[in-house]
Amino acid sequence: MNKKFLVPVAVLAASSMLSGCAVLGLGGGGAKPGSNTRYVARDVNTLYGAAKNKLDNKQYEVAAALFDEVERQHPYSPWARRAQLMSAFSYYMAQKYNESIQSSRRFLSIHPGNKDASYAYYLIALSYYEQISDVTRDQKISEQALAALGEVQRRYPASRYASDATLKIDLVRDHLAGKEMEIGRFYQRRALWLGINLATAFLASWVIGRFEATLQQIVALAVLMPIVASMGGNAGTQTMTVAVRALATRDLTAQNALRVIWREVAVGAFNGALFGTVMAAVVAVWFQVPMLAAVIGVAMFFTQVAAALGGILIPMALDKARIDPALASCPFVTTVTDVVGFFAFLGLASWVLL
Repeated sequence: MNKKFLVPVAVLAASSMLSGCAVLGLGGGGAKPGSNTRYVARDVNTLYGAAKNKLDNKQYEVAAALFDEVERQHPYSPWARRAQLMSAFSYYMAQKYNESIQSSRRFLSIHPGNKDASYAYYLIALSYYEQISDVTRDQKISEQALAALGEVQRRYPASRYASDATLKIDLVRDHLAGKEMEIGRFYQRRALWLGINLATAFLASWVIGRFEATLQQIVALAVLMPIVASMGGNAGTQTMTVAVRALATRDLTAQNALRVIWREVAVGAFNGALFGTVMAAVVAVWFQVPMLAAVIGVAMFFTQVAAALGGILIPMALDKARIDPALASCPFVTTVTDVVGFFAFLGLASWVLL
């Protein structure tokens, strides 16, 4: 940030009133913000001098609070107008940008025609500009900065702030263009992995096709197949989500990877045994075929274990390959759960029931 426009106005606004001002009873240099701002009636020279002293010592938050106190205790004095602007400047230097914007807007609402109004508008624009984040994040602040800089340029084209505002407008526009490019690349990556998902779906279809004769003879298998696939897919997605979040927060590392993998496999085995038993009981009552019930129970167990393994290992492998696991894991996890689920269910059915 170029501060050459900020300091002259701020310093001149303060220094012209401070000659001969004594700073009395104002606490040590290490005072915390607010420790000198409780309501104690003080003359305006002393209070303003205290604020300027804190500003000079780079205690910006304390300075801002003291400038606010000038306005509160002496609202009708000429110092109050100057204190409003100095408060906004102090908040800006303290990187309290929202507070700086509020103080600047309060100054403009009370003194819209003041000679320093251009500086207040410029300070608002800079406060937005300093909050601009990288292109992977929401760019609402960038749009607000662009609007505020445009306001400076439009209202005060001949001021010394206009040229800097023009330069920053170009930079913000380039930044917003970068955001649009990032969005385009994001959708391009999504399309790529959706295409891969389509290709891997043919693998699951191929597995089903291998058991076409079995399906023709036992129609109940076609009825139960979606249940096996759905349970496996949901389990894999849950494990994948946990893994991706752990990788993002660095909770999953090479040091604890083995322990996490075994934990997820144990959870998958437990869920497989639990829901396999439940499903077996339902099928036994529904179709009155005990062996079919046993087949789906065992298939459910293997599918849940495979979902747990795929859900944890695939994101780890993609992260190791420097591929975004949040974007790329799903097609592979879905393929693993579908292929294992269909192969286990239809393969066991062919072996046991035919």
